[in-house]
Amino acid sequence: MDDKRTKERIGYSLKLGRLAAAFPSPEVYAILLDSHWLALEIHNEQLRARLALALGSVSWLDGRIVDAREHLSECKKIATDINDDLTDAFAHANFGQLLFYSADFERGIEYLERAIEAAERLNSRGALHTAYNFLARQCSITGQFERSLHLQTVILSAAMKNRDRLLEQIIRLWSSIRLSLQGEWQAAIDLCDRVIEMGSVTATIYIEGYARCGKAYAQFMMRGGCAEALRDYESALGLLNGIGHRLALSLYEAGFAELCALRGEGTRAIKHARIALACETRGEHVGEVLAERALALAEANADQRDWDRVEAHVNRSLKLALQRGQRPDEAITRYRHGEILRKMGNRPAALRQLERAENLFVSMKMAWWVNIAQSTRQGMG
Repeated sequence: MDDKRTKERIGYSLKLGRLAAAFPSPEVYAILLDSHWLALEIHNEQLRARLALALGSVSWLDGRIVDAREHLSECKKIATDINDDLTDAFAHANFGQLLFYSADFERGIEYLERAIEAAERLNSRGALHTAYNFLARQCSITGQFERSLHLQTVILSAAMKNRDRLLEQIIRLWSSIRLSLQGEWQAAIDLCDRVIEMGSVTATIYIEGYARCGKAYAQFMMRGGCAEALRDYESALGLLNGIGHRLALSLYEAGFAELCALRGEGTRAIKHARIALACETRGEHVGEVLAERALALAEANADQRDWDRVEAHVNRSLKLALQRGQRPDEAITRYRHGEILRKMGNRPAALRQLERAENLFVSMKMAWWVNIAQSTRQGMG
């Protein structure tokens, strides 16, 4: 095969790779990997860099965080060597997002801010919007809600202007997650409904699955633990598992575990929390704080309680949240710890944790949670 035909074939592979956001699959990965070797044979470093970028993106979309890290590291190295600043900007943006799933949020934000600086210098809207999109997610999970809202507003406006329905759907999904973290349950439900509705246009089954999980979680919290919401969540989780989608599985399995624990279904809670924690084998850690909290709640509600084990899970959840800067989850874990301490009969310690949780909720303007914490403290006299 001559170089011209090889380049054409690689070009088609790259176009296919860009569709992977909607349809991540092992087949797409295999085609890109084959093209990567072809680029190596014809000594085209620019194509190699772009293919490494595509391989990295497809890998993390498929939940293979370790593989994605290797491909994106290769991309950054090649792009730096050949002074391909644009590909390097995209690589930094994707690496920043990869660190979200690794729960290394501080470094993730650093990578994304570098990507934004490069995109602005190169006047690349594509790289800029990619970095904005990923940075908004990091800001949400670390409690920087106002910054996250600003970034999401900018990208949503651009997506609607350009009629990019897939990007619009993704932004609305992550906006719903921000709203859930803030305790804005009805607004989160409304956005999830919009995301699900858009699925008929974008045909993104996994994004619909995420939205259905998010909607069920918000309904459960808003309605005080209704069984119907738990069933809906389980059905959505089954949809994701049914299509073999693994990205963010630790987060959604942990979310289901927490709801099971809150409803008193300890056995199921423990099962799903362990599934979430097992995702570490492929480099995904983003659901660990929530999974440890779910285990603490499940153990605290057991017939034969082991308070030392309960405390161990709570402390692990708090330690991880503090290390990673997950301020909303730190606040929620402190609140749940206060409830557990009350159940243990340690009223002074319970009040201290509830007060700390309330102060954190106030600082992040998490109004629903502020009211819940105040109500719980007042109920203790």
